[in-house]
Amino acid sequence: MSVPKKSKKYNFNEEWELEFFFTHVNDKSICLICNFVAALCKRGNLERHFTTKHENINKKFPLNSEIRKYKLVELKKSLTGQQTIFSRQLNKNKTVTVGSFRVCKMLSMKKKPFEDG
Repeated sequence: MSVPKKSKKYNFNEEWELEFFFTHVNDKSICLICNFVAALCKRGNLERHFTTKHENINKKFPLNSEIRKYKLVELKKSLTGQQTIFSRQLNKNKTVTVGSFRVCKMLSMKKKPFEDG
């Protein structure tokens, strides 16, 4: 019998946020500029994506500058804003469904047709 290979676990380094504009959300590395999800959270993968897809970012926002840090914070706020829109919509749909079931239950207890609701 063959022994299954042990999968290697890669850890996200916080320095990569400022260096490559990637962040770590739910065990995934996400590019803050284009929302690309890297297959593996390795420095080489993140660096290759950043240098091939976003080569002009280093010219606009030099490494270790205040403007780059400000842009990083702005992009992170944008990402969290996108993620909260979906959760708010999900909660709204849930409350509408629960309300509909309550109305149906009340109508069925009174033995009334659904059109009365």
